[in-house]
Parts: sequence; C-alpha cells; structure tokens
Amino acid sequence: MILSSKIQMKNIFKFIPALTLALTACDKPMEKFDVERNSHPRVRYQLTMKINKSPGPFDSAKGSMTYEIRNQSCVRPAPISGVRVSQSEYPEFEMKKIAEDTYVGDVYFDLLEGGDYYGLGVCYWRLQSVNINLMTKSNILRAGFSAKKIQDEQPRDLYFLLDDYEQGDRPKDNSAVPLNENNKKFLDEFFSVTFTGKRMF
Repeated sequence: MILSSKIQMKNIFKFIPALTLALTACDKPMEKFDVERNSHPRVRYQLTMKINKSPGPFDSAKGSMTYEIRNQSCVRPAPISGVRVSQSEYPEFEMKKIAEDTYVGDVYFDLLEGGDYYGLGVCYWRLQSVNINLMTKSNILRAGFSAKKIQDEQPRDLYFLLDDYEQGDRPKDNSAVPLNENNKKFLDEFFSVTFTGKRMF
C-alpha cells in the first residue's frame, strides 16, 4: 500500500515536465549556454545528514543543487507557444563522512553568476532545491527537499522503507518521503535520515 502510494506520487510529478515539453514541442530546441561560477561565493550553509537506525552501512553519499533562473523576463519566449523555458543547472557537492552515521557538505546559495544569455537583460539564479544520493554496494537511495528547508536551520526528517536498502530482483521507488498520517502507522517499516542546515560565516 505504501509503495503503491509512493509510485503514484512519482508518476504525478513526472507528468508536469511532460506537459511543458508538449506545449513547446513545435518550438525550436531550448538554447544552451555556459554558466560561470561565482569565484567567491559567500552564502554558505553546512548541511548535516544523520542516518538513524539504518539496516546497514552506506558506502558513500553525494549531493547536488538545483538552480533555476528566478527572473523569467530575461528568458526569450518560444516563438509559437510563448512559453519561457530555460535550462537548469545541477552543481554537485561533496558529502563528507565524519562519523559512521553522519555526513556533512557545503551548500552555496550564490554559487552561480548571472548573465545576459538571451539578450533581454541579466538572468539571476536561485537555488531551488538540494538532492542527496546515498549509495550502498547495490543500490542508491535518494532524498530531496527545497533550499528553504536548509535556510530554516530546523532538523528535517525523511524516511526510507527498510526494504529500500537492498534493491532485490524487482525495481522499486527508492526515494525518501516525509512523515504523514498514512505512513506514520508503519514506522517500524522505515528508517529515517535527519537533515539540518546551519549558516556559516
């Protein structure tokens, strides 16, 4: 029942980008451009990840940030649909293991430099979300949340099914979920990961 609900939600989110692609199918391909990084980023948060009661060890962890252009007026509209669609950027960052169950990494909110990519004025970047991949020898467990959750500097718990730790012979959704009225009845079937952000000066 829980796995079915997770798969249904995953399919819903998959539909959204598909709809955008359908609207722009008759337009020219999205323009690609090079994005420069800020040589001296200052808005840094340390992200701490603590794994709670995992059924086994993890080999490593990796992080990535999702940056979106925040002022869409700088993006050239598609000639037919009029939709303004821009590329996203996904800079990676290291999650360093500091204890058997704890990793830390640096997340920057000003990592990318703006630029006049379309000739309509400078485009400015905004950190939208952060994604973490936890690796075992045979599987990858994924956790994601909005950048605002890091700025709040409050612990955030996400949950994995114990069965997600091992891939097994059948494919399954290995994405973390928040606690809700449905799955909190089955907490003994989950283990949790706690994420906490802290502004560094």
